[in-house]
Amino acid sequence: PYPFGSFFDEWVVQLDTMLSLDPKIICPGHGDIMHDTIYMRTVRDLFATIWSQGENAYQSGVTTADSLGAALELPSFRAFMTAGDPVRDYLFRAYILKSIPPRVLKQLKGEIGDDLEEN
Repeated sequence: PYPFGSFFDEWVVQLDTMLSLDPKIICPGHGDIMHDTIYMRTVRDLFATIWSQGENAYQSGVTTADSLGAALELPSFRAFMTAGDPVRDYLFRAYILKSIPPRVLKQLKGEIGDDLEEN
């Protein structure tokens, strides 16, 4: 997934809505047509886990993106999404482990949100 500029709590709700439609064919914006919801469910669960772990870490006193990133425990998602491929692992680290924590932290601090002009 390309999570830049996302609101992860809202993304989970939207993925739940799409999954409730029980799609038989999914035409993503990138990649091959899918004939099941395995990847969509995995992304939904990944973002729900990130949001939940992010909230818990923030409430426990984590205040920097680096420390939030270090607090995330995502080994099963990483294994599924990378399948041991070094290029996919690099992309997982770049897109998930590096780009998501600053965004989640800003949202948890109330610095970004639907009601704010600059997101």
